[in-house]
Amino acid sequence: MFRWLFVSVLLSAAGIVGVWMLAPQLNSAPLDAKAIEPDEGDRTGRPQTERAPSATTGRTRGPIEVIQFRNNVQRDLTEPIIIPEGTLVIVEKQEPAAEKEGVLNFIGTVVGEGEIIAKHKRLPNAEIGFLSIRIDEKEPEQEGDVRFHFKTDPTTWYRRMRSREELPPERVVLSYETLKVRKLQVGDRVLRGQLLALINPAKSFDDVSIKVAALNSKAEERALAENEKRLYDTRYRNQLAMNRNQQGTIPLDSLEETRITRDKYATEEKVRMREIEKAQRELSAAVTDLKMHEVRAAIDGVVKAIYKNHQGDAIKANEAILRIENPARLRVEGHLELQEALKLKEGMTAYVEASRPESPSLILSGHLQPVTCVAVTKGKITTLKSKPPVIVSGSEDETLRGWNSMNGDKLWTINGLHSAVRSVACSPPASQANLVCFGCADGRVRLFDLNQTEKLPREMNERHRGPVHSIAFSPDGEVVATGGDDRIVRLWKTETGELLHTLANHSGPVTSVQFASAKRLVSAAKDNRLIVWDVEANKPPHEIGPRFEGRGGEVLSLGVSPDGKTVLFDQGKEMRLLTLEDQQIAGILQNPSDSWNFSTMALFSPDGKTILTNGSESGRLQLWRTPVTQKRGSELRQFIWKSTATCGAFAPEDGSFAVTGTHDRQVLVWSMPSKEEIDSRLEAQLTLVEKYLDTQSRDVRVWAELDSPEWLIPGMRATLVVMPSKK
Repeated sequence: MFRWLFVSVLLSAAGIVGVWMLAPQLNSAPLDAKAIEPDEGDRTGRPQTERAPSATTGRTRGPIEVIQFRNNVQRDLTEPIIIPEGTLVIVEKQEPAAEKEGVLNFIGTVVGEGEIIAKHKRLPNAEIGFLSIRIDEKEPEQEGDVRFHFKTDPTTWYRRMRSREELPPERVVLSYETLKVRKLQVGDRVLRGQLLALINPAKSFDDVSIKVAALNSKAEERALAENEKRLYDTRYRNQLAMNRNQQGTIPLDSLEETRITRDKYATEEKVRMREIEKAQRELSAAVTDLKMHEVRAAIDGVVKAIYKNHQGDAIKANEAILRIENPARLRVEGHLELQEALKLKEGMTAYVEASRPESPSLILSGHLQPVTCVAVTKGKITTLKSKPPVIVSGSEDETLRGWNSMNGDKLWTINGLHSAVRSVACSPPASQANLVCFGCADGRVRLFDLNQTEKLPREMNERHRGPVHSIAFSPDGEVVATGGDDRIVRLWKTETGELLHTLANHSGPVTSVQFASAKRLVSAAKDNRLIVWDVEANKPPHEIGPRFEGRGGEVLSLGVSPDGKTVLFDQGKEMRLLTLEDQQIAGILQNPSDSWNFSTMALFSPDGKTILTNGSESGRLQLWRTPVTQKRGSELRQFIWKSTATCGAFAPEDGSFAVTGTHDRQVLVWSMPSKEEIDSRLEAQLTLVEKYLDTQSRDVRVWAELDSPEWLIPGMRATLVVMPSKK
């Protein structure tokens, strides 16, 4: 017995040694050619079985090839310097203060011509004092002069005193202007020089009146002295003439007395002239003092705060009455690491990328469960009489609904589907028909004619094996493509519902199908691949070129640009624009926050100038400028809602609005930015680049100022992009 036990142990040991010696040869042996051949699949359209991955690459091996690119565009390899998360702050601010101590007559402004004032905004009429100058007939008229009569003297013309004007005696009149006044409120716009408040000027009125009288009195005294001087000068000349004719006619003492008296009045005239000049300065000072009771704006802006009651409050000299800020001149304040800041200089041009949070313009409520898909029919919103586009939405509540895109009215509902609606698309603008194609969780695909909404939808002659995740019409509307959970893309003839082809090269559920042109179809699936298909009519469909590998996979619906040249390709925090022809990077969208990944969808607008994306943060959508030649893609809007978006679509003809569905059962309509805002690129000038570190953040401050368009709002976040100078 022990002998057999010993033999068994010996044989086992020999077997183990033999396997150990053969293992290196087995591991280095080439794979069987049949093991890496792709499965041919089922001719009936069943999905292919997954192929065994390579031990080294994780995917099937293909032939080695070299791809050469023809780069005709000269690219600038200089990397821009990015200053993220800057804050837009107002540069021009003013707190208009009282220059005189007293009691406020009002905080308000003059009522504009034709302006209608609510009763609660009316204030008692105000009397504003000013100096008028009687016009001399020979005086030339200057630009800006306003001539007028007084009721008491309708034959004489007057004008307002000009700035820094010499005040001519006996032509100066203290005048009063009675003005209608309204209250100023927070949010009111004001212009430079506009009246904002008035401190009781009664004492200054009296002071100006006294100074006018004093000036006129000095002028009369000067005129009297001039007359006396002229009289004695004439007498002195006559006496000299008489003595020349007959010596001794006028005694010398009398002649000398006449001369002395003449010189006395000449001197007195000069003194009175000096006194007139002094009186003019005193009157000018009194007028200045009178104007100091008027509080006026020194900048254009908006009233942000009012510190006093509109009437009756006592106020001290130099005490602020209100605050004005000018939103038309803004500064972006950001921080940058020192090594990057050393590349910048004050005066350099920076581009401002600002995003504005926005709420939906229309909320469509009616679904009882999460909205899973949305689409928009062709048509434009032009006038109230025109037929606006219809918003179509599907939901887990097993209904498909149609909505008026202008006012949100419910137009129709399709019930009784007995399955959740998972995908929907509308026939494109070039199509002659006006159809809605929708797919359900049970794999059925149906067409609904919007020109005959009284008729039931018609069902395609076959179905997917599992939920239908994506639908797209060809540019002419003759073919519709569907992708589903069964890993298959199906092509249908729209007119008859006939199944034309099945495309079965994905190894995961197909989540996105998009026509790049009448001959090209792009599909994406949960296998993290993107495939371009040749679907030219009258030819068997087939793949074109190498597959797009390496997607992040979180974005289920990926858009193709309207010109059919680029496709969106998700990779975590980056959304890349890849060319369909050779998979080159045409642009990148990158979230400024490290915590935001792209998810759910990324869609081009009909004109290709903007891209709508969903992020991992709940309740926040992003609208981006599409990256164009050597320009970054920048965020334009953040669409904010309390629930996560599940799907989205643009108005197909003019892109004037976008529609999204949400987990909380709503359909939301979002207004798009103006063409000017999308096309413009905001330029700013660097005004501050610090050269020392913040001891806490180890960063330096960088500021840039710009003239702000109306849509840019202080307090928003903005990114500065600076192209450093080439060395």
